[in-house]
Amino acid sequence: MSVEAAGAAKRIRETFGLVVGVPDSSLTFLGPIWQQPGEDASVCTNEGSAVALAAGWALGGGRCALVCMQNSGLLNALNPLTSLTHASVQSVPLVLLIGMRGWAGDEPQHEAVGRATTSLLRAADIPFRTTCASDLSDVVSTLGLAHQQAVASNTVTAVLVEAGAARPPTPPATGGRALEDWTSRDAVRLVLDTAPSGSIVVGSTGFNSRLVHEYRTDHPGRFDEFVYCVGAMGHACSVAQGLAVARPDVPVICVDGDGSALMHLGAVLLPTALTVPNYRHVIVNNGSHESVGGGDTLGSRFSFSALGHDLGWPTGVFRGPTTPDVLTALGRLLNATGPVLVEMLTRPAGVGPPARPRPPFVRTRTTSHRFR
Repeated sequence: MSVEAAGAAKRIRETFGLVVGVPDSSLTFLGPIWQQPGEDASVCTNEGSAVALAAGWALGGGRCALVCMQNSGLLNALNPLTSLTHASVQSVPLVLLIGMRGWAGDEPQHEAVGRATTSLLRAADIPFRTTCASDLSDVVSTLGLAHQQAVASNTVTAVLVEAGAARPPTPPATGGRALEDWTSRDAVRLVLDTAPSGSIVVGSTGFNSRLVHEYRTDHPGRFDEFVYCVGAMGHACSVAQGLAVARPDVPVICVDGDGSALMHLGAVLLPTALTVPNYRHVIVNNGSHESVGGGDTLGSRFSFSALGHDLGWPTGVFRGPTTPDVLTALGRLLNATGPVLVEMLTRPAGVGPPARPRPPFVRTRTTSHRFR
């Protein structure tokens, strides 16, 4: 992290009494804040929760917080922004710091929200300014102006941060469970090595879909049916559950991440109410938002396996080193009658980001047919 970025993060922290949100690769200058959490700064499980937390803090102390997110996350935040903080409801002063995706040539899952971001803000009566991540001095001064406007009007304002290049900088693989033996790449490969051949594999947003794609490229024919949730933050397990209901004849494996699973944790529990003996939920828990800057998640302090155990599912938690006993136990669990929950404790992959998959992001038996 550069001295300039550290200085910008320090000034932002001084301007706002509270900084919360979800990391984004366009906002990597916030790294010093996410890596030094405390009572004045925290990564949240999702953007709507961050807005609500900041609103409660403002209502309790009368100060203006900063809420950070990617523009895709704005869609998660619109409910509290229109029904809680809006001037017609509680009239809460907040500043949104929004990293912009959806530039020309960006990944397809960002195109629609990239076109719609400013229209969504206008529809929610949220004024906005634009700045560029490559000019941190302007970012800080623009945030200062937004803070003044929010406090003066008791309303939400926004600052949109453009990446300042054809693509945002590659985020560092920092934070999380840095001392674990396995990397997230190791864990995904171990799971797919031992999973039933012919399973439908669903990968979550971030690096997990990329790692699944990487494995499938190296092992053609082993998993011909797949869904890459390159967007839909936090919803991969719900997609997998729907597939498991629709295709009871085939094992369905969700390769999820801790940050993704925590975003909508209630969805993890739903198979208790469904008949899905073919469903396996694998959570690669590296404690880090690895693909968007490496801010810590609560996954470094949370046991998904304990949750699965409490639900009465076949459950296991695995960490390195890799031994024959580990492989046998993992294989037995992935072949058990579900729902099954598997937690893989890892550190971030750390050796360059895996290549992004390109369309098609979905290949299942029915995708070539008309929906009925």
